Amino acid sequence: MKRTWMIISLVAIVLTACSPTPTSEPSAYPMESPYTVPTTVDAYPGPSGTDVSEVLPGACDVGKPCEWPTSEVKTPDYSPLPADKNLTRADAHISDMDVVLSQTEPVQGILQISGELPNPCYSLRAEVSEPDADQVINVDVYTVVDPNAICAQVIKPYAKNIELGVLPAGKYSVKVNGTLVGEIMLP
Repeated sequence: MKRTWMIISLVAIVLTACSPTPTSEPSAYPMESPYTVPTTVDAYPGPSGTDVSEVLPGACDVGKPCEWPTSEVKTPDYSPLPADKNLTRADAHISDMDVVLSQTEPVQGILQISGELPNPCYSLRAEVSEPDADQVINVDVYTVVDPNAICAQVIKPYAKNIELGVLPAGKYSVKVNGTLVGEIMLP
């Protein structure tokens, strides 16, 4: 009899130890927030009370935090970095390339490239040169990797739009790693 009670007690202790611990989970009921999202812009140089969506469409969509524009200039994720000198440089595998014109003013050329990186530790880099005397824009595309990094051995696809810059009107040839990709005519 003592043995039966001992086994039952032991099972109860084990089951209690394995049960989930209660946590404070968010309530399923909506809570009132002490903060309010502005819906009008009184400082906007226009009529007082201008609707935010008229000034910045999509700035404060429901379910998203407000995304106000900043004056920061963001460096493209493919631009060479000072720390790259400590990394190993390798050729980039490019499967598709095309040159197109932007749909914005001022019109500029854009190199569209896609391909695969050997694994997620590799980073794509691109350096765009100024047009030479023959109106050729050379783009050097390569990868960098930390040789000591331990990384999952899976292929990482990429697709990038590389801006060729605002250029004067004219006809330009675009070469990537010495291979002619195409020509663009800027108005």
